[in-house]
Amino acid sequence: MATKIQFRRGLKANLPVLSSGEPALTTDTLEVYVGTPSGNLLIKPSLNTISAFRAYQTDVQIIPAGVLTKILFNTIEYDNRGEFNVTSSKFEPVEAGMYYIQATVTWPLGQPDGNRTVLSIYVNGVEHTRLAASVTGGAKSTVSAGGTILRLNQSDDVEVYAMTENETTLQSGNGLTYFSAVKIG
Repeated sequence: MATKIQFRRGLKANLPVLSSGEPALTTDTLEVYVGTPSGNLLIKPSLNTISAFRAYQTDVQIIPAGVLTKILFNTIEYDNRGEFNVTSSKFEPVEAGMYYIQATVTWPLGQPDGNRTVLSIYVNGVEHTRLAASVTGGAKSTVSAGGTILRLNQSDDVEVYAMTENETTLQSGNGLTYFSAVKIG
């Protein structure tokens, strides 16, 4: 006969100090804890407490020729910890750690053949990682995209910049021009 294991359950605010080895589930945040000799240990954080965001562009933005220009992301799809600022278009982590950063910019149809484009991640106002450098043009829209892992400090400013050799207007929309990050360690 199987043994039934029961978890102590209740609201996080009412979580008592657990006995060593005793499991608990918070019914409001869906976090799992286990008691240890030094106190309660969080073993499965809620997805809502993991640092993660995704923002995208819905407004028209013109990128001038030959100038690395900050990309503006004015719509938040999700932001678990309130770390993305739509006014400044900056990601500002609330805790230090390793983060996977990803950005995509979609260039419009009809760029001249041989048009060079660049997509970069800036940290604290300085270019840190060049995600993409490519040659675009012709009858199809082109994407500059990439991702990187960064070690960030609390309150570092992370931004996306792009450049094109010919002035153009970015294609905006949730699946076209966006910026995201997730804490991985």
